Amino acid sequence: MALEAGAPPPEGTEEKQGNLFASVGIVVFFFCISIVLWKISFNHSVWSVLCLIPLFVFVFLGIFRNTLDERRALILSTVRPDSRLLGLLTGSRISPACTAILIAILSVSTVAVHTLLANIIQIAAFLATVAVSTLAYVGLIKIYKPQIQPFALSWFSAATAVVVVSTLYVVLYVPIDWWLVERPSLREIGLNGFDPLMPGFLSQSQRNDVLYYAVKIFQGVDQTYLWFASKLWEWGSLGGKWLGLLLHAFLSAHIGIVVSTSAVGVASFHRHYVETQAWWQKFLQRLHRKNQSGS
Repeated sequence: MALEAGAPPPEGTEEKQGNLFASVGIVVFFFCISIVLWKISFNHSVWSVLCLIPLFVFVFLGIFRNTLDERRALILSTVRPDSRLLGLLTGSRISPACTAILIAILSVSTVAVHTLLANIIQIAAFLATVAVSTLAYVGLIKIYKPQIQPFALSWFSAATAVVVVSTLYVVLYVPIDWWLVERPSLREIGLNGFDPLMPGFLSQSQRNDVLYYAVKIFQGVDQTYLWFASKLWEWGSLGGKWLGLLLHAFLSAHIGIVVSTSAVGVASFHRHYVETQAWWQKFLQRLHRKNQSGS
């Protein structure tokens, strides 16, 4: 039936949620594996994009399920239960699928390039954002569960987690990034281009494919706005200094939103397609019995 498209898991399955920190560990581990494989393979072949396919699929499915549930919640609160439109409206998946594909492409591509060009501080901030986003999503599900309808629980928790974590990212991380990450000078950009600014394993590459040039373009845009923001701080009055800092905060917030959205997407996938499945519950039960017998 059409209403079953975004229906919540069977009664009782949500009670058997996995350990909160185990969920965080699984999501962070998955991101670590994806980043490592992507960074290692990028310098060898354009086919390194294949390493991002699992990440894209998980983010897409998680966002798709949340978008589908959000749309269903809106329809159920608008259309009368006995209306003939109910089955037609709740059965359509085209709009949620298109939305999820667009968000997944933008999120995964931005995450991929950002992690490729990031230094150790930025990588640490990225993984911390993934962990905190997953923790917030799973924690909010437990908090909201007595208050929110089951079919709206996941997407409402996901939206709240992204907003909260993105705000914390700007407030806590942006000042650190502002003072610790070096900015290129305009003369360096004009004389040498952006190759010397690329990480060592990238600047030494002799590749000329589309993927490599796409990364270089992203690097160029990123370094240009960072230079402009830093110069506003150096040249401007008190108002110019705050304008430069706000510009940097605004553009950095984009990274925080994208990373948090990707993490919540994977966490949503894990909740909808793993945690609530019978095979996962059996696995956890066997693991628990094994730990009890071992102790």
